[in-house]
Amino acid sequence: MTLLVVSAVCAVPLGTWTAARLPAPLLLALLGATVSAAVLLVLAGVRSASLRGSRGALIAGGASGFMNAAAGVGGPALSLYAANADWPARHFVPNALFYGVVLNVFSVAANGLPTLTGPAWLLTGAGLVAGTLTGETLARRMPQTRLAHAVMLLSLAGGLTTLVRGLWQLG
Repeated sequence: MTLLVVSAVCAVPLGTWTAARLPAPLLLALLGATVSAAVLLVLAGVRSASLRGSRGALIAGGASGFMNAAAGVGGPALSLYAANADWPARHFVPNALFYGVVLNVFSVAANGLPTLTGPAWLLTGAGLVAGTLTGETLARRMPQTRLAHAVMLLSLAGGLTTLVRGLWQLG
């Protein structure tokens, strides 16, 4: 976790810098396509030795920090690392929660708070609580393979949503 967090935090400024210089729709489309392609490869059974161990943690953390600061999609890179490293769900869920909090604190520090309405903030908070409780519950009750598959599908949904959002804004 230390290497993942440190490399992610170090990549946040580059993601912020890139987001300030590229048109947002183009950035969203590129990152969404990248995430979607990577998740599809993992779902197809492709594994990469470069996404395991210390080297993999540095690569995944850096990619996650960059993508989180640039477009708010830092989770899929962490999920891809966890899949390649064969992390069991009981380790992934609490680590992902800790990682997400730290990464988002640094991303907000670099980019500022999003401008949301009061109801949008409440919905965001409710979603965070519901997602955390659901993840904790499922991690205890679902078989490891089904849970890992569900995490990959959620990552794919995030990638595809980001891709579609970028393409929609480009079009």
